[in-house]
Amino acid sequence: MARRTLRRTERSGTQTVERSFLLLKEICARNTTGATLPQLVKRFGWHRTTMHRLLQCMVRQGAIWLAPTSRKFFLGPLALELSLAVRPQQDLRSLFASAT
Repeated sequence: MARRTLRRTERSGTQTVERSFLLLKEICARNTTGATLPQLVKRFGWHRTTMHRLLQCMVRQGAIWLAPTSRKFFLGPLALELSLAVRPQQDLRSLFASAT
């Protein structure tokens, strides 16, 4: 029994991180128009509560922000902070090619 619990814990930890990055990439792809909670639920097929919990965490961390009137998610200030932290001497083309 302890082994199953440990495996689920390890999997869910990795799964949560992976889902967060998938969400961030999707919101980035929709950044000009924004993405709503129902759109993201439909896109990924995850439970609405799971999606909401992940999105709220990402909002608190500044990775995304929620426009109050349209209820759409957009990239947040963390995206700019991370992009500014990329070292100027790195070859950006090769860096971004490996991320896709």
